[in-house]
Amino acid sequence: MKRRIHQYVISFLFLFTMGCDRLKVDSSKISLQVPKNLSGKMNSSSATLSLKHLAVQVTASDMSHPVILLQDAGDSSSLGSEITLEIPSGSNRLVQVLAAYAPAGSDDGAILYYGDVSKSLTGTTETLDVPLQKLGSENTVEGRLHGRYLTAVNAGPSGELKLFYRPTGKPALLVDRKMMFGGWFEMVAFSDIPMDYVLPDGSYMGEQWTTNTLPTGPHLIKVIEPSSFRDRWTSAGSSTWEPRSPENKFYGFFAKNSSYLANKTVCVQSSLSNGGTLYSSSHFVTESRNHLMPIKHFAAGTTPTTTPQAIAFVGGRTFAECASLPAAEEFVSYLKFNGTNWDNRIYDIGENFGIIGLQTMFTRLGENPVNRTSDKFGLDAGGAYVEIRPLPGALEGFNGLQIYENSSTSSSVYTDSCEPSRLINLGWTLHSSAPLPVATNGNLKIYLKTLGWKPQRDFQYQICLSKDGQPYGKATYVWADSADIAPPNTLSINTSSTSGAPFHSSPVSGECRPVSINLSGPTMPVNPFPSLGYSVAATDGAATPAAILYSSKDCTGTPAISISKTFAPQVTDSTIYMKSASPGSFSLAVTNASGLTNPAPLYVNVMDTTNTPNSVALALDMATSPIGNFPTLTGVYPQGCHPVVAFFSEGGRIVNNSGSATFSWTELDGTTTYTPPSDIKIVDNCISKSPQSSINVVNGVGRFAVTAGTSLLANISLTVAGFGALGKTDVNIGPIAHHLSLTLPAGSSTSPVVYQCQAVKVEARDATGNLVTVPTNKKIRFSLQARSEVMEQPTSVSFYSDSSCMIQQHEYDVVSGTSSTLVYMKTNDLGVFFVGYSSQFTQNYGSMDSEIRMTPLPAPLSVDLGGYSNIPNTVYHGFGIFGGTPPYTATVTQGAAVVNVAQPYPPLWQLQLTPSATGPLTIQVIDSKGQTTQVNLTVY
Repeated sequence: MKRRIHQYVISFLFLFTMGCDRLKVDSSKISLQVPKNLSGKMNSSSATLSLKHLAVQVTASDMSHPVILLQDAGDSSSLGSEITLEIPSGSNRLVQVLAAYAPAGSDDGAILYYGDVSKSLTGTTETLDVPLQKLGSENTVEGRLHGRYLTAVNAGPSGELKLFYRPTGKPALLVDRKMMFGGWFEMVAFSDIPMDYVLPDGSYMGEQWTTNTLPTGPHLIKVIEPSSFRDRWTSAGSSTWEPRSPENKFYGFFAKNSSYLANKTVCVQSSLSNGGTLYSSSHFVTESRNHLMPIKHFAAGTTPTTTPQAIAFVGGRTFAECASLPAAEEFVSYLKFNGTNWDNRIYDIGENFGIIGLQTMFTRLGENPVNRTSDKFGLDAGGAYVEIRPLPGALEGFNGLQIYENSSTSSSVYTDSCEPSRLINLGWTLHSSAPLPVATNGNLKIYLKTLGWKPQRDFQYQICLSKDGQPYGKATYVWADSADIAPPNTLSINTSSTSGAPFHSSPVSGECRPVSINLSGPTMPVNPFPSLGYSVAATDGAATPAAILYSSKDCTGTPAISISKTFAPQVTDSTIYMKSASPGSFSLAVTNASGLTNPAPLYVNVMDTTNTPNSVALALDMATSPIGNFPTLTGVYPQGCHPVVAFFSEGGRIVNNSGSATFSWTELDGTTTYTPPSDIKIVDNCISKSPQSSINVVNGVGRFAVTAGTSLLANISLTVAGFGALGKTDVNIGPIAHHLSLTLPAGSSTSPVVYQCQAVKVEARDATGNLVTVPTNKKIRFSLQARSEVMEQPTSVSFYSDSSCMIQQHEYDVVSGTSSTLVYMKTNDLGVFFVGYSSQFTQNYGSMDSEIRMTPLPAPLSVDLGGYSNIPNTVYHGFGIFGGTPPYTATVTQGAAVVNVAQPYPPLWQLQLTPSATGPLTIQVIDSKGQTTQVNLTVY
């Protein structure tokens, strides 16, 4: 079973007791032999399955309590195959076993097996063979239930939620147990294996539930994830495709009493700005990064039409129906699914509901609600604190905090889970415990200096909510120096060009440009002020007030000569906007009345617009997002609509041209015309989707959309041209070869001399190592890269397109009709390094298997005088030292001078000298291996 929320190994042994005296009861030991591995089918393909989860229960009519054992592999690959239990002796002991198997190293779905046997035990140790039979069918789908179970208005139980399997004619078998807090829970479910869900008080939350029979509605959605593939990274620069089993997830509110659900809603955003489709970037229809699964929403009351080509959200309501719901009621009466607006792709469905573990995510005031954060740091009279917001009612089940520390500074030990085995495996150890702070308005403000730690520099810390010493939920991450946050003392002001758009650092007339005012201080930025106001005033070059300031991000309304604004609580940045109708120089001055240091005035030069563009940039049109979100258009995915914006510019300045522009599809060579499938079209937008023969451009900006049916583009270019300029973007770059192999042709060596120019042969190959010829009109673009054998040690390796190593280049092509190309390289210093590649045109972006280990040899030791053998007296001089093996020493053997060897610009070495007498000056330079060179100078 999937183990992403909570993993543990628990064994319970119940013996008869009365009062404080243990009854003397004969006991027996049984040894169960459970298969550690099985052959089975996952994702319609055969696989070796490992034992991941085990539930054992022993009952009898004369046993007042069952003997229960639960084990879960957690982060381990599998459980052991032999289990020993001690149970009371007697007749007719019913031993029940449920085992879950899944591929080793995978968190994919599991296959369940069940078996039981009756045995009379006489006090000896016996080995029992329990025959296991598969539960469910070949098409059983595992699922997850996430949400809140209500037993009163906006209230739910806290304690242990138990999962039982009920075999026909036999006692119900405990399969799993997890904590629920205030009704919030997460538990496994199956499509055709009914399970019972028992609340802490022993009553049923659900009887014989399956994901096929659990009804959806406005209060509950079902997320249907078909079979798919996941692009999984296996090592630095290497990835592989992993098949994924189907899965059903439920999010929302549960209750037996329907009146508790009357005002409960799950709001689902099924499209982006202009109707663009959302995609799940962890699910691919095929083994292609360009075949992302779209997400479709079928609201409550509609008929879902699910397909294996898309993820379906069934139930809930649309955002339009939820628009009037108050923000304070989120997580109380409704949940809200926000799709990310960055490249239209969903990275984590759980986080898009604003929930991580048992915490809700904060939404910053005034920002798009998709911009959430799980915790926030602050500073007030009590000192530095971190604030978290548990789910409503969840705090009822907690009674403390636990602080864990890790001496590693690597990001690889980070985890957002407080699951004990996960913390242990990553090297986290319990540092201390602390009482649970009193919540204010549902939020926990944890003051860092009250946690009982003595933070050490370079240590990492995590805070977990706990119940009776057991951590649960999400870990809150803090650095050691977070406890010493100093209050801010300075304001700053700046403006910058829009990310992803070709805007110049200086705006042009008529352009609306954001201006940021920020709080800063000696440590991390925080805002401890209950109300911090500031004012910005604008003047022109003649110091005359200039009406160029706006409060709205599209610069609508009446322009002002000054704007006063207040920072949102706990927020450290604020934004106003400026636009000038004519070119000129302007000064923006910031003042405040809170005693903070004001920044120097910001001088902005507004340039005149032009009508002679020389470039066109194509980007995804995130028009409803904050300014700055214009990611490059790189993907056109099936069953979706992709809004596009074309920016016409000259030297980074948006032009004022208006009219029509043309578009065309070409092969990657940029010249061969490509005709796309009939279901891929250029349209006006993603709402009306009216086909277009040209693109309408207004003041240098053209907007259109690309809509796609079931067809998949691969390695095609889209070009937009107009007003004498054109722009091209490569769409759906995908594998043309499995990988690239790197070899050294004759004349090249794995031990090159420093500064020696030598060739590297790059060949396209398939999965079995055979050469691949690049198809007509295509190419494989790649770059070579070097990494040091010593972690974090820089390398100085350059790559070139010519055999003389004169023309340095970053990217190279294996062109159509060929299988290989040559790239030239040279290293500028000693130190073992590896040469590898990076390419989106191969199955793996890059692979350590293709790397070449290089061990450079020192070049002859020399000092480059740059043609200056005659130098003036008493003047400082620096000459480069090349070759040999550093470090170096220098000694004056004739004449007089102060000499030194240094690295002013690592890894380059320099002979530094200042002569103190005229006449001949001779200096001997020696490297660490004893190689010498003599420098002869004349001082005048």
